[in-house]
Parts: sequence; structure tokens; C-alpha cells
Amino acid sequence: MRELKTWPGEETGPSATVDAALAVRDSFGISRNRGLEILRETEMAVADWRREAKMLGMSKRDIDSFADAFEHPEREAARRATGL
Repeated sequence: MRELKTWPGEETGPSATVDAALAVRDSFGISRNRGLEILRETEMAVADWRREAKMLGMSKRDIDSFADAFEHPEREAARRATGL
């Protein structure tokens, strides 16, 4: 499981999951619908990250070194949660 250095909330611990993020959204004054909208916007923004990196001139080796940040099971969780 991916872990955060800073806990989003006591109830979630260091869990870096979509569920944990949505669980603490009230603490930040974010409604469930807005939280899902932010999640959808974020997923759409990173969906083509490899193509964007290549267009910016990054080498395949450099792009591959960033893969763990963008390619993980929580991306699928985000798509399921938002209907993407």
C-alpha cells in the first residue's frame, strides 16, 4: 500500500488511497460531489502523462523513472469512483 508522510486524518492514517482522500474531504470543507469532481479532473489531467512527458522532451528512461508516481492501482480506484 502506498503511504503518505503526512496523515490526511487520524481515521485514515498514512493511507494514500482514494477512499482515504474522500473520507477526510469534509475536514477541508469539500462536498462529496466536489471531491469526486476534483478526483475526476485530476485523473483526466494525468491520464496521458507519458505522452505529455515525451512532448516535453523527456527521455524514455526519465519517463520510466516517474512511472510509480502515475501508474498504480489508485488510478483505477479513481476511475471507478468517478465513472471514468
